Amino acid sequence: MKDKKKKKHKKKNKKPQGFIPYPVAPVIERQPSGHHEQQISNLKPETPYMEVHKHPHHVTHKKKWPEYLLEFLMLFLAVFLGFLAENFREHQVDHKRELQYIHSLIEDLQNDTAEVNSVIPDRKEREASIDSLIYLLNTPNPQKYSSSIYYHSRLLLRTYDFRSTQRTIQQLKNTGSMRLIRNTAVAEIINSYDYRVEMIRSDQNFRREQYMIIYPFLLKIQDALVLEKMIKRFDITRPTGNPALKSTNQEFLKELSTGLHYLKSSETGSIELLRDFYEIVSNYIGRIKKEYHLE
Repeated sequence: MKDKKKKKHKKKNKKPQGFIPYPVAPVIERQPSGHHEQQISNLKPETPYMEVHKHPHHVTHKKKWPEYLLEFLMLFLAVFLGFLAENFREHQVDHKRELQYIHSLIEDLQNDTAEVNSVIPDRKEREASIDSLIYLLNTPNPQKYSSSIYYHSRLLLRTYDFRSTQRTIQQLKNTGSMRLIRNTAVAEIINSYDYRVEMIRSDQNFRREQYMIIYPFLLKIQDALVLEKMIKRFDITRPTGNPALKSTNQEFLKELSTGLHYLKSSETGSIELLRDFYEIVSNYIGRIKKEYHLE
């Protein structure tokens, strides 16, 4: 009977195949509280003292005044160098524009001298025509020289004024770019040139007013049919024969001659003004080229 019970007990304790036992937690004996504190107190650091350093850029780091001064100097130097670079760049751009204006100005002055050279011969021709008219109108018999009187009086009705090329000066004025002309001598030349151009314009306006006074007197001695035959395209030709004058009244012709005398004086003064302008502007061109080393 006992053997049978033992066999049954062995069958109950037999473990099935593939059985994995659960891990059993080790039993830890509880130590008294005093014993735990004694163990903690027995732990000593390997080094007696550890020194902690804060990084200079740490949020809790307190800067000293030399550090603030150094940062300020570095910031100031960066801004100053940036300013110098920008100023240098602007200087280069302004200098390039200045040279462009100078080249354009020289070209304008050269055009003006060429224009003056073409106007002066026309003024001389007018001066000669006025002188001839004064002489012919005061002869005992002006009708005898009517062909020449028609020719010279008709020439006076065709005017040719000096026109200055002031595109560069107008651009400098209108855009406020005169500041780009840093050469003081050249800036004075520009102002002087502009002033002399205005003098010539004023003189031409005065001459135009004098011609407007003379025109009605000339129309009283000219026949329109004769004038029509004198025009060949753009040229004025001398009429054939001695066509009749509309008036040969001595008092009227003397009055006309007096007006022509004043007109001749105006033409003579205008010629001298243009000659001076030509010489001065030619000198300006040479001086500007010398100042900017353009020769």
